[in-house]
Amino acid sequence: MLVRLSIPLLAVTLAAPALAHPPEWEAHPFQLGPRLGHLRLTDVETDEELDLGGFGAYLRWRISRRFALEGSFDLFAAEQRWDEEAGEGTVTRVTVPMMVSGLFHLFPEGDFQLYGLLGLGVAGHAIAYRELGEQLSFPSPVFQLGLGARLQVSPNVILDASIRGLTLNQRADEMEREPLPEGATAAGPVDYRPRDGDRQISGGMLTVGVLIGM
Repeated sequence: MLVRLSIPLLAVTLAAPALAHPPEWEAHPFQLGPRLGHLRLTDVETDEELDLGGFGAYLRWRISRRFALEGSFDLFAAEQRWDEEAGEGTVTRVTVPMMVSGLFHLFPEGDFQLYGLLGLGVAGHAIAYRELGEQLSFPSPVFQLGLGARLQVSPNVILDASIRGLTLNQRADEMEREPLPEGATAAGPVDYRPRDGDRQISGGMLTVGVLIGM
């Protein structure tokens, strides 16, 4: 009789830790947090590059051990100056990507995990030419592909980093040109014009963030 009772008790005792500590993706399937980022845009035709810094926020939903969805919003900005025969110029660029991505975790077990990601979205752009007193604004579709790593530092806190390649298309028929507000201009002897034609832009983005499980 004693042996018969001890067997179920032993099974319950062994199973208790697993029941008390479900997998992270079950305990906190939704994760939200801020991140910092660096974006490098490259003109495919001219090889000109521009580095932008910024910050953003992202939400992840861990659907299963290996798969997750991510929604993100980032804001990047940079000011570019030059001194050429056309005159001294200052251009301020703001780029705001909004993306939805799918994640595949290569090694879903353990505190340290690697993942690949694939995503689509749209980016809003605003380019201000101070000396010309005007601004170009336009949207562009975005495709991204990348790799990332995450480290679980506590039951509901995750450190996250990723590197992503982006493709953006600039279409002339979607551009809007408007004057800059008063006080934002700096008229000067320049002889250049905004690049408002069709262009293909590639990008590389690095992100570092913290996710809080919910």
